[in-house]
Amino acid sequence: MTNSPVSVPMSAVKNDFTCPFSKKTWSAADRNAVDLQVKKAIKLGQLEKASKCNRCGKVTGRIDLHNHSYDHPTDSLEQLCQGCHTSMHVRYNSKGPNELDREMWQKFMSFR
Repeated sequence: MTNSPVSVPMSAVKNDFTCPFSKKTWSAADRNAVDLQVKKAIKLGQLEKASKCNRCGKVTGRIDLHNHSYDHPTDSLEQLCQGCHTSMHVRYNSKGPNELDREMWQKFMSFR
């Protein structure tokens, strides 16, 4: 099986998103614009494609780039396998993020 990293899977985001930490909301249009910006940066060689899950270490299958802040689209990306990415969004949408999510968000936001 070959490693086939994938960048930002959102090709047509339809929902607004409110960050559980900053409480800022981004529209679907904003999120789609960021998706295109990240894809363009990858195509131009300014960003590398995702290749290893930052949470579980998986290197095969689909690896996404999760954006921790749409205000800083290329500075707040975390590489996540499809399983970790999905479980993180399920937590965000149901009972809220866990402590690891909070720590990772703070780490990525420290760039700002």
